[in-house]
Amino acid sequence: MSNNSLPPPQSDQPFFEISALEAGFMTFRTDIFLEPQPPSLSPSWEGPSLCFLLRHSATGEYILFDSGFRKSMDQYPPVAQALIQKFFAPVRVSHDAADRVAEGGLSPSNVSKVIISHAHFDHIGNSSRFPAATYIVGKGTHDLAASGYPTNPDSPYGQDTLPTGRTRVLDPSDASLSWTQIGPFEHALDLLGDGSAYIIDSPGHLPGHINLLVRTSTDGAWAHFAADSVHDWSLFHGTSVFAAHPDVGCVHLDKESAVRQVAKLRELAKVPRVRILLAHDVPLWKKARENDWDGFWPKKIPSL
Repeated sequence: MSNNSLPPPQSDQPFFEISALEAGFMTFRTDIFLEPQPPSLSPSWEGPSLCFLLRHSATGEYILFDSGFRKSMDQYPPVAQALIQKFFAPVRVSHDAADRVAEGGLSPSNVSKVIISHAHFDHIGNSSRFPAATYIVGKGTHDLAASGYPTNPDSPYGQDTLPTGRTRVLDPSDASLSWTQIGPFEHALDLLGDGSAYIIDSPGHLPGHINLLVRTSTDGAWAHFAADSVHDWSLFHGTSVFAAHPDVGCVHLDKESAVRQVAKLRELAKVPRVRILLAHDVPLWKKARENDWDGFWPKKIPSL
């Protein structure tokens, strides 16, 4: 399979209907994330933390990709609280992901799987709010949580990030799992075994960082949830590059891998009928506020 192709649909191909959820807002400092500063952005900007609710066309199963903020900052480890206050305040969280799911008429207990892209505070939500869901994470996410607070009081990652007894850990080096290349991505895992969704190993930002590629039609349309592989569209388009802040460094722990991941997303975008969705998509949120886009649950994001 070439870098510019994705698996063709099978007969009666299952797919997903997808909807966006807003689960909080945070402040982004341009000097931490981007250089040079795009003309469309001020020295800091407020961006949403977006999650995505997916419904399987054949089974009706609901899957959540990422779960945004917790409703109260004091639910995070002390080190995380300090980092949030220093670099990302103000933060606004009127509703968490479970609230948004319920607002649209679905009980959070009906969500069967929650995929967490990585361990940062604006993506993990609160696992107790989805009591019946299996959590699916990369190995790095699991390891950061397992070794975190309170056992390690200096860790910004909490040991309560993942629910005991209902977490599935995916390791791209595990030969027992059927990882394969999909388009430009070397490590993709067929999540349900029916070609409807693929976990994408997406290194660079944080250990264990994963994306999700799903079909959105029976005839060849896709959506890719890029999480924090790209924080702003200027990075995707190449008008900005990852910043190197003197106090923070790069927000991507493995900058070289992160740069390669953005290049793969650009390759993916060349495939017809692929929609790329970012976790902190400011233009998309502005369009929604201006009633120019309405893909928020219970409504659906149109398939391409």
